[in-house]
Amino acid sequence: CCNMPIIVKDYDWRETATEVEVSLPLKGVKPSKVDILSTDSYLKVSFPPFLFEAHFCDEVIDQESQAKVGNGLVQLTLKKKESKLWGRLSKATEGQEGSGQDIAESSEPALTKEEIQQLREKAIAAAQERAKEADRLRLVRRDEEKREAVNKQIEADDAQRQQKDAARKAAIDEAMVELEEWKKMHGSTAGKSTTAMAGCGRRQHAEALALGKPGSSSDRSGNYTRNQLPPVRSGGTITVKFTPRDFSTPMRESRVDEEEEWLKKQRDAAKSIKEFEDDNKDYTEKDPLWLKDKGNAFYKQGNYKSAINAYSFAIRRGGNLPALFSNRAACHLQLQDYERCVKDCCAAMDLLDPPVDDNLKSRVKVLVRRGTALTKLDMLPEALLDYQKALKLDPANDQLAKDELQIRERIQGSVDPEELPQSAS
Repeated sequence: CCNMPIIVKDYDWRETATEVEVSLPLKGVKPSKVDILSTDSYLKVSFPPFLFEAHFCDEVIDQESQAKVGNGLVQLTLKKKESKLWGRLSKATEGQEGSGQDIAESSEPALTKEEIQQLREKAIAAAQERAKEADRLRLVRRDEEKREAVNKQIEADDAQRQQKDAARKAAIDEAMVELEEWKKMHGSTAGKSTTAMAGCGRRQHAEALALGKPGSSSDRSGNYTRNQLPPVRSGGTITVKFTPRDFSTPMRESRVDEEEEWLKKQRDAAKSIKEFEDDNKDYTEKDPLWLKDKGNAFYKQGNYKSAINAYSFAIRRGGNLPALFSNRAACHLQLQDYERCVKDCCAAMDLLDPPVDDNLKSRVKVLVRRGTALTKLDMLPEALLDYQKALKLDPANDQLAKDELQIRERIQGSVDPEELPQSAS
């Protein structure tokens, strides 16, 4: 048949106790056309229309074998599994006994065509299994790299937040020290004033005793005439002014530094939007706030890709608002793009710093979304940490407590993965 391959017989081979070297002439075939299949006991080199096959007399270590193609040759170096001389490269087959460069006297019977076919199929199956294992290991390494990248991002966010908290605490401690010093300084002055007033009162009382005025020891009956009564004090109005506040909590319960930083971020974001409006008279469809509302409308319709486009355009137009990143993360979560969801949630958490009562609900929402995405990435310890933070902020949320318990049980191996939180609004 014209499609039958031409078996290569003019090859060279040599061996040592530990290695086998095989050299095949390419016979004018381009190196790119060479296909090599090698296992521990089988070698096939195909470069149409030529074919070379060898069923090794003993096993080699395929992982340590090497092949070089070029200069008109295919050169293979095979590492033997056992240190010994073979005497021949390939087992004899029917019709080849006593022929070929590698054939030597042997008491072993020649391989039949059926045995050759079985050995060939076994070698190919082993090669395919090894390729599948290599693909699986590559996917595992890729998942580990993704997980490490997400962990580094979360660690960086936590480190930055801790640094801000430490700086804020240092500023508060410094202010408290200054306040104590002020109290000590003004407290001594107030004490002197009180002592002086007490001395003045004692002098007035002595003068009253000397003059026999009412209230002195010379008149203890208390029977005063109308003219002797002291005058009635005049009435008046006391005006009380309260410091205006942007937050619902009273001033004594506030955290001034954190609140001022949060308000500054909101003012800066509004200012960037206002500057954009001043420079663009026809700004209706380019206004970040308008785009945010448009994205929300797309999200409600289930058109998540259009919503992502709207939020992304709003961010590019200067909309540095936490809701833009948080809402875009929700879209990524619906589209099962969990890595982008985690990234947008991290950006939203940065913009929601410092934590104040005004952004508490937003922080809970972002933490739950990031935790849900992390469960999908099979990063259960990190997901559990986010759910615990959210539950600490909203302890009355029963659904949140249920999801946190499911993740905890999943880590312990007592819950099916399908029962884990599937989505977050």
